Amino acid sequence: MKQSVLVPILVAMLCAEAGAQMPAPPDDNRAVGATVAAKSAAAAIQEQPAYAASFVSQSVPSSIPYQTPTPIVVTMRNTGTATWVKSEGDVFLATQEPQDNYYWCIQDNRYGSRSGNRVLLPYDVAPGQEVTFNFIVKPLSCFFAAPSPLRFRMLSPTHGTFGEETPDPRTTVITTAEFVSQQVPATMDAGSSVVVSVTFKNTNPSVTWTSADGYSLVSVGPLGNTTWGISTVALPGPVAPGASVTFTFPWSPP
Repeated sequence: MKQSVLVPILVAMLCAEAGAQMPAPPDDNRAVGATVAAKSAAAAIQEQPAYAASFVSQSVPSSIPYQTPTPIVVTMRNTGTATWVKSEGDVFLATQEPQDNYYWCIQDNRYGSRSGNRVLLPYDVAPGQEVTFNFIVKPLSCFFAAPSPLRFRMLSPTHGTFGEETPDPRTTVITTAEFVSQQVPATMDAGSSVVVSVTFKNTNPSVTWTSADGYSLVSVGPLGNTTWGISTVALPGPVAPGASVTFTFPWSPP
C-alpha cells in the first residue's frame, strides 16, 4: 500500500513542475500536495530580503561648475519587507564609487559629526512605497577628493548597502578657471631656485574664490606632487567672478 500511494504523489509533483496535465490524485494525496505548496510559498516569502531597493528616477545636470550649489533629485522604491524609519537614523542615500566619498559634497545633511556624503531619509518609507530625495551638492567644497561619478545607493550602517545603484549620468565638474599667463624661465640649473608667477581668471559667473572655500593653486602630473619643490600655493585673496589672480612663489627644479 505504501508503494502504491507514494508513486502517484511523486509523479504528480514532477509533472506539476513540468506543467503537464494530470488526473487529480486521491483526497489523501491532494492534502499532502497542498502542504508542500504551502511550505514552498512560505519559503519564498522568507527569501525576500528585509532591506532592498530599486531605482525609480533622477534629475541631475550634465555639468556642474566647481563648488557651485546645485539641486539633485533621486527617487528610490522600497522593495524589501522592512519599513525605513526616519527617526531611527539608520537608512541613507549614500555616494558610491567609492562608497561615502566626499567629491560631490552634499549640503545640509549632517548625521552625527559628519556631513557631505549621505542624504538623510525625509520620511518613513513602507515596503512598496517610493521616496524622493531632494538635496544640494557643491562639488569639491568639503575638501579635495578624487573624482567620482554622481551615483548613489541606499545604505544602512546596520545592514550595509542594499538595492540598486543609480545610473551614471556622466555629470562633469567645470573648473571655471582660465589660464591667463605665466612667468617661468625656459631653462634652470638643477638645485637652483627662482621666483615664478602664474595668473588665472575666475570664469565662474556667480562664485568668488576664497581660501576658506578651499581654492588654491595645486601642482599636477601627478596631482599634488612636489617635484618642483612645492605642491600647493595659497590664494593671496578673494577673487570675484571675472577677476584674475596672480600666484607668485619659489620654484626649484629636481
